[in-house]
Amino acid sequence: MAVGRCLSTEAAVLYLLDWYDFDLSHLHRALKKNGLDVCFSRVLFSTIAPVISLNPDAKLGDAKRFDLGRARITNDLFSKIVDDVHMAINIYGLPREHTDTESLSGNIFSMISRIISKFHSLIKVTPKPITESHFTNSESLVHSCCNNLGKIEYLFRVFGGTFVQIVGVPCDLNDQKKYLDIAAQVMAEVNAYDYINGRNELQCPIYGILCDGLSFELFRFDSTRTPQITIGMSRFSLADPRTASTPDYFRSVRELCELFFHILLLGYEHRLESMNANLNGEGGVGQARQELKMGMCYASLARMEGLSGTRLYEEGDLEGAERHAQMAAVNLQDRFVK
Repeated sequence: MAVGRCLSTEAAVLYLLDWYDFDLSHLHRALKKNGLDVCFSRVLFSTIAPVISLNPDAKLGDAKRFDLGRARITNDLFSKIVDDVHMAINIYGLPREHTDTESLSGNIFSMISRIISKFHSLIKVTPKPITESHFTNSESLVHSCCNNLGKIEYLFRVFGGTFVQIVGVPCDLNDQKKYLDIAAQVMAEVNAYDYINGRNELQCPIYGILCDGLSFELFRFDSTRTPQITIGMSRFSLADPRTASTPDYFRSVRELCELFFHILLLGYEHRLESMNANLNGEGGVGQARQELKMGMCYASLARMEGLSGTRLYEEGDLEGAERHAQMAAVNLQDRFVK
């Protein structure tokens, strides 16, 4: 009945995740036994929208929206990112000129790898092309098979919980029909990862980021409150280096880096809060609880300092912005050495 109602096996699976608690490996065996092949690269926006309480005809116009700030990074860190981006352009070419996932991947990672490294291996990144739909473990249920566009996926995990998914497609997302169907695939996967986190008591909001090298669309799924996908206030777009000046392009790169830094800080902070709540529920005491509290404090301070740095930059106080960016870095570092 669920398949008939949703028009696709993939959407039916997502309905089941909302209503029932079961082991995904058991679901895998049951689906295979009945000859059902779940592949989220086949999900269409028209079928996924009702699953997340959206009207397909509104074309995301009825999605809840959220603002996401930018956490200021230091000038020294950004100068290194500029070098990385220059190197990626020399190797892979300019954004929007990419015709394969490898080039797109190299371009994206050149902007974010140094920011990820600031978390000292606590944030684990799994970059992989989405090329198959084999069920090798519970999480493989949400790995898409390759469609005719080709995609690259990055999963970001902290303390075992997935909190960011980046999906890159080497095509122009300004085509609305194409964009909606690819966005539907991201929504389906983020929804499923949220379910996996919940079963493992790793609950935290998950951010899905869909990008084509220049445009970045943000989605957030948070079933800790209301199970609902929310979409960013607007698509963030880098300045097109084919037409923009070099300073304008790298100014937009910095804004993207700082937006991403804020997402990582949020995810890290949410996971610490979730772990602390679980520890409290188990009656946790002693050193583990104290370290979690200190970690939450430093993570929050780092995020607040970063946001303050961005505010001061926008007010024209460049020295104050750099000072707060450095304090954000210090507080993040203190999380690991204290």
